[in-house]
Amino acid sequence: MPSVIVWDLETVPDLSGFAKANGLSDKTAQEVRDAIGDKFPKHIYHSIVCIGAVVAHLEGDHWTVDAIGAPHVGDRTEPELIAAFVDRIAQLRPQLVTFNGSSFDLP
Repeated sequence: MPSVIVWDLETVPDLSGFAKANGLSDKTAQEVRDAIGDKFPKHIYHSIVCIGAVVAHLEGDHWTVDAIGAPHVGDRTEPELIAAFVDRIAQLRPQLVTFNGSSFDLP
């Protein structure tokens, strides 16, 4: 039966990764934030902290919601969040719906 996952990632700047890549490992968190500045950091300088999703399937002429959730790094590690999400996609083979997904979330 057709299914859909409507989802969104929430991220925060990866200060440690940015510091290592830019020779700032000896700097404080605030000094690293200052070095990043007001610009939006590149993808590689983000850490995923939450993956919010609604999972639904088509039942006749309407959609039935199967799950709503927003697992986050308070519950699991970033790699565990990603692995669980990818496993769910592999299991359901759904249509993915997201805002800015092709330009930010998927890359």
